[in-house]
Amino acid sequence: MFNADPYRQGIPVKNLRLRVFASPELRKISPKRGDHQGKLISLLHFRAVHTSAPANKAIRGFNSEWFSVECFNDKAINLLPILKEGMAIYVSGHVQERCYVTKEGTTKTSKTLYAKQIYLDLLQDGVREVTYIRPTKKGSTAWA
Repeated sequence: MFNADPYRQGIPVKNLRLRVFASPELRKISPKRGDHQGKLISLLHFRAVHTSAPANKAIRGFNSEWFSVECFNDKAINLLPILKEGMAIYVSGHVQERCYVTKEGTTKTSKTLYAKQIYLDLLQDGVREVTYIRPTKKGSTAWA
């Protein structure tokens, strides 16, 4: 049976350290398959890089692996005002790879990381303030 839920497919990744490369964008989509088929959901999308470069250095010349990172619904809405370009984060979820051929005939691979959890490195340079509002709803992950 085919399952279109991206959270349940791909290569599992746990606590992969990434640097947000570009400002995240929020979109509304309506999936054609899976548990949310036909429903309007929020999708947060941004590009990020896993690199051996030090935080204060340019990534050119260092080993780097690029990802499109996506997360959905309430997580997406809550993360949009927090994530900034250049910020260090840790992501857990699943990676799906897709091979394609460019116009020049070169075979390339794109990687999409479907995030189940995103952690902010609070000790990185540049973090000045964090706002947290304790959820009151029982069953929330904050109470676990």
